[in-house]
Amino acid sequence: MKLKELRKQANLKQKELAKKLDIPYTTYNAYEISKSLPTLETLIKIADFYNVTLDYLLDRNVSDILSSQEYEFISIFNKLSDNEKYLVIGFINGLLSKDKIKGRN
Repeated sequence: MKLKELRKQANLKQKELAKKLDIPYTTYNAYEISKSLPTLETLIKIADFYNVTLDYLLDRNVSDILSSQEYEFISIFNKLSDNEKYLVIGFINGLLSKDKIKGRN
């Protein structure tokens, strides 16, 4: 996790950050030294505080989650206009309906 890195970039001490997150200092310290893990609710609080995604906070890259084909598709899709995206989604829905009619999943 990027807890220490983000805290240092924000120029905060552990006690200051714990107070801002409304959690005990000892609890935050345990998170930062990997002695314990924050709950999802706390992770969301921390991500919101730093205005980062949970994936970034947890040091996960999109490439760790998606195959290279999925990543390429999303990269290309994001470059399309809204109208082009609508057409692509319609095409994909058509393919999925066609597969269901033929009994493929």
